[in-house]
Amino acid sequence: TLFKKSIQFKIKSNKMRYFAFIILIFLFASCDKKIIDNLGSDLPLNKEFVIENGSTKNNLEENISLQMVSVANDSRCPSDVECVWEGDAEVNLVFNSALGIHPIILHTNLASKDTTIGTFTISLIKLDPYPISTKVISQSEYKATIFVTKHD
Repeated sequence: TLFKKSIQFKIKSNKMRYFAFIILIFLFASCDKKIIDNLGSDLPLNKEFVIENGSTKNNLEENISLQMVSVANDSRCPSDVECVWEGDAEVNLVFNSALGIHPIILHTNLASKDTTIGTFTISLIKLDPYPISTKVISQSEYKATIFVTKHD
């Protein structure tokens, strides 16, 4: 009868749901741990990345973070002007690791373009935007290209 078929369908439907649930558990359990750990990580190692002024990047696998705090003393020669010296800008960062919180100042053109803290080296690749003589750059416009490496 119709009632009997309805019950058989519900039983089969529940068995299918249970079977699908078991399959999903096995698929999730077989996922690579690094894929799961890297969800939410936006601070890659051995690869350039851009960080905006005022923002923080994290690497959950290494338990590190890098915050761009500000840009100071931007005396870089504007691109539409001829200068005797190319100038310099200071990028103020904060690196957080198992060793603690470390304020960092990296320069665009002076010797201290990188620094090493523990097993990590943080390097400033470039700072954008590049100055133009007719425009004042606000702190919110700055973006730094950074490269972080880990040494054993």
